[in-house]
Amino acid sequence: MSWDPYAALGVPKSSSAEDIRKAYRKLAKELHPDVRPNDCGAPVPVPESVARATYETSVGVEQLADGVYLLGGGPANSYMIEFRDFVAVFEAPGNEERSLAVIEEIAKLAPGKPIRWLISTHPHFDHIGGLRTYLHIGATIVAHMKNIPFLNRDVLSYEPRTVAPDIVSRWPPTEVAEGYNYEAVQENYVITDNERILRVYYVQPLRHVEGMLMAYLPRERIVFQADLFDTHEPPKAAQLPAMQSLATQVQRMQLDVATLAPVHGPPVPWSTLESALEMLRPDSR
Repeated sequence: MSWDPYAALGVPKSSSAEDIRKAYRKLAKELHPDVRPNDCGAPVPVPESVARATYETSVGVEQLADGVYLLGGGPANSYMIEFRDFVAVFEAPGNEERSLAVIEEIAKLAPGKPIRWLISTHPHFDHIGGLRTYLHIGATIVAHMKNIPFLNRDVLSYEPRTVAPDIVSRWPPTEVAEGYNYEAVQENYVITDNERILRVYYVQPLRHVEGMLMAYLPRERIVFQADLFDTHEPPKAAQLPAMQSLATQVQRMQLDVATLAPVHGPPVPWSTLESALEMLRPDSR
């Protein structure tokens, strides 16, 4: 005899969703009377050494090509691409403190040039912590169109940050998400000054996230990407679908790639990805 969930809850099969919900909650209280929602007991004391600890935010700078720099030193990288009279930045991971440190380094590397564009690959929390910071200094956020509703509602908004107020909370700009502070990418996007060209592409299909962007510098043959192929650790089988999507996108767009610049890990030759694919594919074992 098969198990009947309606009988277990003591309700007829014709019950409404609300009646089933009430019966479930009643039964849960009877079977688990010791469970008290939001009651975590006495607070755990924070050691004095932890409470007083400070962590310096340092940014390591590595030149990849003329006017192209990796800005690392944390768990995730940003990349700076210098144009004739402005700068584009690929990814704003971490938090505002991290982003301000990166912006300070950019000001040293390209004095007098504003950060005009910030390319946001995807909306996972560890990749968008600095978006509001770049928005506040006047950068246009480049993101895939699928991510714009979320960014407008929960990130690029006037909603204040109360635990650790950021500069948008302290000094709200006149405009935040009126429509001209971001560019919604559908398939591809181009940033250029008629001398250097940076192409932005939508990566699909992809299990990891919807609305993933990557960027490509044709003259330098550099691809910038996040979470598609991480180089801070050996490649794993779980990463194979994302790696294949990246390789497929490069092949589809007929890109000539020499260097792969990841957000997580150091830049590597394109052949490193090819070797990892060969090693992880089931038919190659």
